[in-house]
Amino acid sequence: MRFKQWGVLVNPVLTILNLTFTTMKNKLILLASITSVIFSITAHAQWVRVANGIPAGASITSLVTIDTSLFAGTDMGGYRSDDLGTTWRLCTHFPSLPTQDSTKTFIKFFSEGLKLYANNANGRNTFFVSTDNGNSWSWDTAGLNGSRVWAVASDGATTYLGSDGGLYQWSDKNKQWMVAVGDFPNGYEVANILVHDSDVIAQILASPHANLFHSTDHGSSWNLLPGQPFGGTEALTSILLLNSTILATDVSSLAVSSDYGSHWNEQRVSGLYTTWLLSLTTDGHNLFLGTRDSGVYISSDNGGSFSPMHNGLYHADVATLTVLGGFIFAGTSQGSGTYASDWGVWRRPLSDSANAGVAQGVPTSFELSPNPTSGMLTIHNAPPESHVTVMNMLGQSVLEVANSSSPDFTIDLSHLQPGAYCVRLVSPSASITKMIVRE
Repeated sequence: MRFKQWGVLVNPVLTILNLTFTTMKNKLILLASITSVIFSITAHAQWVRVANGIPAGASITSLVTIDTSLFAGTDMGGYRSDDLGTTWRLCTHFPSLPTQDSTKTFIKFFSEGLKLYANNANGRNTFFVSTDNGNSWSWDTAGLNGSRVWAVASDGATTYLGSDGGLYQWSDKNKQWMVAVGDFPNGYEVANILVHDSDVIAQILASPHANLFHSTDHGSSWNLLPGQPFGGTEALTSILLLNSTILATDVSSLAVSSDYGSHWNEQRVSGLYTTWLLSLTTDGHNLFLGTRDSGVYISSDNGGSFSPMHNGLYHADVATLTVLGGFIFAGTSQGSGTYASDWGVWRRPLSDSANAGVAQGVPTSFELSPNPTSGMLTIHNAPPESHVTVMNMLGQSVLEVANSSSPDFTIDLSHLQPGAYCVRLVSPSASITKMIVRE
């Protein structure tokens, strides 16, 4: 059979499912169709709004993940999704907050390990913690003295909290927050915290200064960093660690440090259509940047240059970004020049960014066989310390396998229903996603 041309796929995912179940006997046609769909998605990829269950007009101020759940903090309550953003439900059961008032509350979420924190930004002394994925909440204000919470981070041994009243550390012994020990200059607002192993960096805002302080011993002692991004006068809009590089933004520039903050290289970001930088996240290899009224950008060279990936999401303030289950999520909020239709939570497959170098660091000989498979699937030439996630066409994880050493190993898919699946391989340096068919 010959095909002279292919038409545009109106619904690529639905087409994959139809092909999978109606043409399973013709493997060559099926696989060719799946390949065509993948290229179609890449060529015409765009953001999709996934805010079913979140009130229209809500501004998203935080997106965090716990295990496979996604949480969105908004000015109309806090919401949870267990299906990668497809549907959302309101988080309730906050102490002293009636259920009927939940949608009237400005909630901001923070996550560290298996703990989820929520801050009611409408008032002071309203900080909560959940240890069961947001199903129940308890007060977590002991020791905070009515402070508003801006940041939470943990190094595994100690949890740090930044607030308008200073820096706090959680004390397991006293079961409450304690003012940071050592010579940290408390009494000033702490808006940003970055933690890696025993290193902690916290930014204090003491007008006209905005200085970074550094601890190398889990917060026991502190020193003013010899180098300060943006001259130590600008509040950071975001800060993160990518591999061994720290990246920080103010509203208009990016600062990069390769020696844990001792020296900074400041640069105007090339390739952007805006000068307002709001949020950062990473998938472990690429850097994603959220902007004001100009969508999302991607960099595969530690922020040296950026390419736009805002197709379908042009006119919104991207206040927060996160990555989960093979997707990047953007939380958008109201701002000057933004459209109400752009407010909410948006989702896009990470595989869309393949042209920007997501697959760098993964061997080109990385293969899956047999494909199609009746159950047993062998992964060839996997990098060391790689992790494999198998997802259905809704983006839901159906199997996760860690590979500690062997480059070739086999996984069992016999329990899965026949159909098309994505196999995502993530190594410490990169990630790549391939399509397979379970017969």
